[in-house]
Amino acid sequence: MSSGATAPSPEPGPERVDAHTRVTVMAYKLWRDFSANYPEPLGTAPVFRVGELHRRAGVGINKVAFEFYEYCARMSLGVARADVGYCDLLGVAPDQRGTRAASWLWKTGVKVPMIAIDKEYVTALVPRDDQRDKIFTRLLLHEVGHVVFHWKDLRPGIPRGDAAPLLGATVEQEEEAWWFASSIVGLAVGDQARRLRAGGANDAAWPEI
Repeated sequence: MSSGATAPSPEPGPERVDAHTRVTVMAYKLWRDFSANYPEPLGTAPVFRVGELHRRAGVGINKVAFEFYEYCARMSLGVARADVGYCDLLGVAPDQRGTRAASWLWKTGVKVPMIAIDKEYVTALVPRDDQRDKIFTRLLLHEVGHVVFHWKDLRPGIPRGDAAPLLGATVEQEEEAWWFASSIVGLAVGDQARRLRAGGANDAAWPEI
């Protein structure tokens, strides 16, 4: 082995392979069921278009991503609604004092999930509007992964008003939430590419999230 080479990464254990399969299969089922009932014109599918924002209580979030979040909350938790908002997330995790999170999952007093995004923090790091919209969507889908897989495992922290941040996610659970977010993005873009090609158009799905 040359001095510049690195040793290959160890293969993941069977428990992580099983976890990845579980996350991927659940993402597929949720997205397929959501897409099948989405109120779009016949022959189209929901996609994460950049700049297609859904205004709710003054918060700009991708319309399809928000409606998918509501669907997942209804299917996983049996709740009639799900909330999202912007707030300062500096010090939200007690074990990470002095750090600032980009997004966080909260539980309201009526046990409804609320996803908080630190818009000011993300904007400072990503000034371009189109790129920031993509990140907001990915952050939302990441927290939806926690709703689907980890809601019962997380414990409420110190409340802020009527909501409390959910704490205690393990590194494996963070990994699973990102697997879920990436799977949903891939499914949505793949659906769009397949439908465009089937209709005789070029694959113009690449500008999507």
